[in-house]
Amino acid sequence: MIEQTYDLMAGEVYVYIESDNKTLEEEILHFTFQTLTKLISIFNFYDKNSLLFKLNQNKEISSNFELAYLLKTSLKLYEQTKGNFNIFLGNEILARKTNQKEKEKTTKQKINPKKLISITNEKIILNDEKITIDLGGIAKGYIVDRAIEITKEKFKSKLKTILIDARGDIKIQGENKFK
Repeated sequence: MIEQTYDLMAGEVYVYIESDNKTLEEEILHFTFQTLTKLISIFNFYDKNSLLFKLNQNKEISSNFELAYLLKTSLKLYEQTKGNFNIFLGNEILARKTNQKEKEKTTKQKINPKKLISITNEKIILNDEKITIDLGGIAKGYIVDRAIEITKEKFKSKLKTILIDARGDIKIQGENKFK
């Protein structure tokens, strides 16, 4: 068993790994950390190097499987919740963070998300210059789930247990019952 706490996603992320081999556990832990870091670099709203930040700034980027998947999922959730789950509130979040008056309220606006964003295998395009996307309501849980999925895929039967706790977004897979 090996465990480590990392300073990721604006807080602590705890990772627990269990296998039959201590050296392998260290390799799995390192791989899991790299996977978490890679996924965070896609979805970080504030990181100028993240794909989401570049999409918000440039309004167009080359498509990325992870980002496209989460955007499509978010659009379905927007429709299913009649707009209560809304990824198009980035400008309001930025305004609150910088204590500025919000230039444009999107919370109460009736919007057609399919007109605001185009997602193809080649490109992701924001079709409205005023829109800024924030995936904070879904990204952390997705990152935890996806990191475990990718790690399990790579290490298959060699991995007995994996747990990732990202301050409330927790997932565990494996044998250990954590008594």
